[in-house]
Amino acid sequence: MTFYGNAPYSFPEGLQRVSWYGFNGTPSVMFDGLLSHIGGQASGSMFASYLPSVVTREAEPSPLIMDANFVILGNEVSLMVSVTVDMPVTTANNQIHFFVAREGYHSQTNLVVDMLESEPLTLTTPGQNVLVQRTFMADPDWIDEDLRLIAVAQSQASKEILQATLAVADYAATVVVDCEPDGVLAPWRLQGPEGLDTTGFGDKTLNVFFAGDYTITWQEVPLWTPPAGGSESQTVLEDGTITFVGQYTDGPFATVTAGPLGNTDSTYGASVVDFDGDGDLD
Repeated sequence: MTFYGNAPYSFPEGLQRVSWYGFNGTPSVMFDGLLSHIGGQASGSMFASYLPSVVTREAEPSPLIMDANFVILGNEVSLMVSVTVDMPVTTANNQIHFFVAREGYHSQTNLVVDMLESEPLTLTTPGQNVLVQRTFMADPDWIDEDLRLIAVAQSQASKEILQATLAVADYAATVVVDCEPDGVLAPWRLQGPEGLDTTGFGDKTLNVFFAGDYTITWQEVPLWTPPAGGSESQTVLEDGTITFVGQYTDGPFATVTAGPLGNTDSTYGASVVDFDGDGDLD
């Protein structure tokens, strides 16, 4: 995860977490809450510097098994995190922290934009398990394919991270939008279960969180005739896929197969237009 120290990418909880580690340089990198690297180098990669820390921490077995998934309804996000004790937990004051991140935001990997309320983790004996849920209203800008939800089990006493997991989207089905002919960026509106109402342009494949009935409405495209009826409804089952094909016709261009224009041999051509609107051909 990446925490940024300057506005508009910083937020109070993130700055507090960075200061909790006691960093005094930029960049600062922490592995599992125990091994830190302060600063970078003028050029080249930090791979050689970081590798020993990575190898050291990978050699340490984790006492926990964690899995997580999430669903989105409108702007409401529901996160479910499962924690199972695999080996005795010996660290004290353990908690589960929840991070909301965006992949690629500000050209950073998993840039954290918010933190949710932490949860005490009191399990210590192998076989014990708990299911933790968080529901929150997300900024509309976060609801995209780059949303990342991360849960981290960590000792507040030693700062050691016991385990972490990246939540996966619990998609129920797939909806494919296919505008014909290819290249026509037709606008459309898709409505579905649980109040889903989204818009887009051209071909797109959408992973959806709910099976059920979906309706697409094809919008007007200048100089083209929209699909007959204007809208179409289909039902998609759990783990299924449906495809909406929008056939636009009577476009401004037509394929010519006869005469000189239909000749498929090598040809040459030029186009001269008044680009700047001053009356002269440019």
